Amino acid sequence: MIAKMRVDFALPTKVTFGSGKLAELREEISRCSFKRVALITSKDLVKLKLAEKAIIAAEQGGARTFVYSQVESNPTAQLVAEGVEALESFVPDCLVGFGGGSALDLAKSIGICLSHRTRDIKAFQYKPNIRRLSTPVICIPTTSGTGSEVNYWAVISDPRTNEKLSIGDPRMAPHMAIVDPELTLTLPRKMTLWTGLDALTHALESYVSTLSNSLSGLLASEAIKLVLENLDRAVSHGDDLAAREHMALASLLAGAAMQHVGLGLIHAMSHQVSGFYDTPHGLTNAKLLAPVFAFNVPEMPKEKRTKLDSLSGKPFQETLTEIDQRYGIADEMITIRKSDLGVMSKRAATNVNAKTNPRHPELSEIESLYRSTFTVL
Repeated sequence: MIAKMRVDFALPTKVTFGSGKLAELREEISRCSFKRVALITSKDLVKLKLAEKAIIAAEQGGARTFVYSQVESNPTAQLVAEGVEALESFVPDCLVGFGGGSALDLAKSIGICLSHRTRDIKAFQYKPNIRRLSTPVICIPTTSGTGSEVNYWAVISDPRTNEKLSIGDPRMAPHMAIVDPELTLTLPRKMTLWTGLDALTHALESYVSTLSNSLSGLLASEAIKLVLENLDRAVSHGDDLAAREHMALASLLAGAAMQHVGLGLIHAMSHQVSGFYDTPHGLTNAKLLAPVFAFNVPEMPKEKRTKLDSLSGKPFQETLTEIDQRYGIADEMITIRKSDLGVMSKRAATNVNAKTNPRHPELSEIESLYRSTFTVL
């Protein structure tokens, strides 16, 4: 019998990529006749006047604008509800998420809530509840890490239960992604590092996912290559536009790959840490990268390990160790309460991301990884 390759893939988001591409926001708003555009962003980006560029472009496209600048890291279900309430009377026909992954996830969450006339994002934890297309969302990332601009997932925190909820459906896919690397030129060194390692984590976990296929593998392996070749330059020389362009492309490719094949144990564990302690997502992933990769190696297909070694020019585990040492990842302290370990480990084991991890972890193994990676008190 001849084996038949099967690949399911959907890329519903229109993407425009390149330096200076922010100007295309004006054309898209005009082309689609959007008349009431709400910008979802942070106070910091408003203060830096970066958000002003998007506002001007939207207004030049013929739209009236409303700015909602309450974005916070690890956006909560309550913040989504507040955002929906703030926009209900404005009745936007388009949302523009402008910022890092938190801004983009918040915009997607508000968009699906508006189209369903609800303030409760948790109602969409189960896909059958998503019955309508989202209010159109245009995503404009100002970091290179999450890939949220090209996928239909949003990660929302619930502080009452210390959970991070992964909510996604093709009907939540952004209408358009405008990726302009110039917007990342002023990103601080640490944020450049953490978001860059977030992109590497997405690419790596997609590449070794149990659902990986030839197409996702092409996207993920190219993203890994781009990060390894450009991360140091982007971190050390933030004004290097070429490095910024390559990191933005890596983030985009990894975001497209993970949408279709899932992630792995790094994200399953990381979501618990940031859910309980509100830690930066990129940093938490960075700390877990090397130890979880080492845990997974025995169950990775040989051809995957060989490809990763060739991409880094040495054993990939050695490359991850060097990244840890070069940037002092181990010195970035994150403390976990001993009393939380049991619940965190159980939630990580049942998290959707753990389902596509190449090695099935026992609860005791997850707890051991937490103990060896973080400070447990």
